[in-house]
Amino acid sequence: MLESQSAYLQNEALLAIQESQNRIYAMSLIHQKLYHDENVSSVNMGVYLPELVQYLRLSYNVKNNVLFNVQVHDVELDVSQAIPLGLIVNEAVTNAIKYAFPVPQTGNSISISLLTNNERAQLTITDNGVGIPQEILQGNVRGLGLKLIRGLANDIEGALLLKNNGGASITISFEISHPLHSVTANTATTTTA
Repeated sequence: MLESQSAYLQNEALLAIQESQNRIYAMSLIHQKLYHDENVSSVNMGVYLPELVQYLRLSYNVKNNVLFNVQVHDVELDVSQAIPLGLIVNEAVTNAIKYAFPVPQTGNSISISLLTNNERAQLTITDNGVGIPQEILQGNVRGLGLKLIRGLANDIEGALLLKNNGGASITISFEISHPLHSVTANTATTTTA
């Protein structure tokens, strides 16, 4: 339905529809994973997040302008945490693609990592772009993307840290609500140009 509607829109409206489509895809991908697995209460993040990032890369037609590095521990998270994390990654990667690299050049990169140690996890999304404007770091958030990230981090009772470190850096640390099948020895690493 959104795709059909987008044929009649331009500029900001078209971008808003595309962002809504990406949010819906982030949630529908989780439901696909749930229904294809015997365990319908958890999502393997080592499979889900790389697939979500690849979808975003293709939907924004980034091609070789941005290198994506995804490092995710092979951990299963409860749906109540997997959905907010997927939406956070969607918002952070979308913001990086839209704002971090005003001048396309080689060497632009976005990194996504989800590292765990049995009971705690840390999601980090970084880029080597222009960074986060100072007023946003001081709490003056205007855009929907960062408001969603803050709200979703609160939903999982996560500690959110926004900073500039050679580009934008978003870190969310949280306690895993139901450590089901955490296998921190295996890490899925994906690099895509």
